[in-house]
Amino acid sequence: MGHGIGVAKGFLVKYRNLLALGVAALLAELAYAILNLSALPVYCKYVLHSEQVFGVMLSVFLLTEAASRPLFGALGDRIGRKPLVDSRSRDNGDDLVSHNQGNR
Repeated sequence: MGHGIGVAKGFLVKYRNLLALGVAALLAELAYAILNLSALPVYCKYVLHSEQVFGVMLSVFLLTEAASRPLFGALGDRIGRKPLVDSRSRDNGDDLVSHNQGNR
């Protein structure tokens, strides 16, 4: 029994950084899921005034995320992560500016 504990301890020491990264990724995904599952029902109830669309919205969101994640991952591998993030931020900023100018 002492040998198994020694092996596990050696593994954890050797791969300490990988374990820390895995725990951080797990906590980030958990926070992401909690936010979606707590905010989306409130949005459906008070903004859309319909609780029946929650399942449809959650399904569409998850399917869209599952379909787009590999595509954006491949694009990020090809052109780099920072240009991809910068271009999406710039597009969102342009939309916000044009939307605010249209309201005047």
